[in-house]
Amino acid sequence: MLRFAPVAVAHSLRVSVVVILIPLALTYGGLPLEASAYRPAVPFIPSVLAVWLAIGWLLGEISEKFHFHNGCLLVPIFLGAALTMSGVQLSAVPHGFTDFAQLMFGLVLGARYERAFFARYKLFIPFALLNSFFILLASVAAGAALAWIFDLPIATMIIATSPGGLAEMTLTAQALHISVPLVVAFHLFRVVVVNIGTQYIYVWTAWMFARGTGHL
Repeated sequence: MLRFAPVAVAHSLRVSVVVILIPLALTYGGLPLEASAYRPAVPFIPSVLAVWLAIGWLLGEISEKFHFHNGCLLVPIFLGAALTMSGVQLSAVPHGFTDFAQLMFGLVLGARYERAFFARYKLFIPFALLNSFFILLASVAAGAALAWIFDLPIATMIIATSPGGLAEMTLTAQALHISVPLVVAFHLFRVVVVNIGTQYIYVWTAWMFARGTGHL
């Protein structure tokens, strides 16, 4: 049975490392922070936002019933993108809403921590931190390579390829005033690939281990 404590701890450490180090490195590291050439000006329309929240919640609940991973996040994003590209004017979201969403997400992760897990696996956090730094360095190298190959702003590509959450890196891009649409596109694609591919990788790996130990 899958335990949530190691997943929550590893995810929290990784996101914390990325959110703390990446903005500091980009701000004080001397890299040019090129502002986005396109910054959509979306007005705040309370009635439209209320309808959109209700539709997003309904679609998210339906997708979760059909066991679509992260349906409450992905389905509203895809629908909102489709409507926006079709010319439908949606509403901006107040900063208080995004802060509240981040707070609730943090509470959900924190509630899954288990004291018994930390007492039993004392070396988990050091190895999780080591893994976080390794992934961060690899993603920075990938972002720098993409920036060099396609002549894109290196700071934007570092944020776009950073191993943080979609919401966290989007807020980071907004705070640094760089290309939010590009960052969202990269992280959305990563989230989709991870959600679709991880379950199959897990099943294949479990089958390989079972085969190797003769438990088939």
